[in-house]
This record gives sequence, C-alpha cells and structure tokens, in this order.
Amino acid sequence: MKHDDNPFRRVGVVFLTIGIIDLGVMVYCITNSIGYSSSFNIFAIIAGAFLLKGNVKTARIVRWLSAFFASCFIIMLLTMPIAVPPSLLLVQLKTNALDVVGTLLASLVSIAVLIWGHTQLSSTESFKLFAQAGYRVRSSMSAYLWV
Repeated sequence: MKHDDNPFRRVGVVFLTIGIIDLGVMVYCITNSIGYSSSFNIFAIIAGAFLLKGNVKTARIVRWLSAFFASCFIIMLLTMPIAVPPSLLLVQLKTNALDVVGTLLASLVSIAVLIWGHTQLSSTESFKLFAQAGYRVRSSMSAYLWV
C-alpha cells in the first residue's frame, strides 16, 4: 500500500509519537524515582507502527479500543467527584496542585486523542479498506456498551 493510499497513516504517526514521548517520560520517571502511570507507551508504539504500514486488522482493533478507552476515561472523570471526597481533593490541590492538574490534563488529552483516533479510523476511506479486506463495517457501539 502506498503512503498516499493509507488513511491510517495520520493516526499511526500520532500514536507512534505519543507512545515514544510517553515511553521517554516513563524512563525518566523510573530513573528519578518519580511515580508514573500511563495508558499509552508501548501499546501506542506498536499500534502506530502497524497503522503506518496500513494494517487493516490493527486499524479495526485500534478503532474499537479507542472508543472503549475514551468512554472509560470519560466515565472515570465523571465519577471522580463521587469517588474522591471534596475535602480530600482540596487537600491534594493545596499540597500538590501540579500533580492533580497534570493528571486531569493528561486524562483530557488522552480522551481527545482517543476520540480523534476513533474518528479518523471511522472515515469513509477506512471503511472502504475494511470492506476490501473482507471485514464487515460495523458501528463501535459494542465498545461503548462494554463499559
């Protein structure tokens, strides 16, 4: 598949870039004994590499997982006020505001990237490639229902 014919390329570049940056941050945090958690790193690198090559099977999996994890992150953010008492949140903001705000921003960026990736992999061009490869084109409703 030529690069011009690959509608998965943009998503692959973004996921690969985010994965490499995330892996670098993880290594930095580990070497400096800083707590770190992530939802991308090596998985984004692998998915990005396969998407760059135009792998249809990977595109279908990433499309479904993007919908699933975006909805999980959204639900997590919506239930956070129920799970974390307001007084605890205020103490966390006073003692380490950067960590609290950083975690919130990372979650919002993750949601945005996942929704963008899902949208890109749900394009007409992508659906044509899925059909040409013999896959049925379906909605991602099952990804939302699993949450």
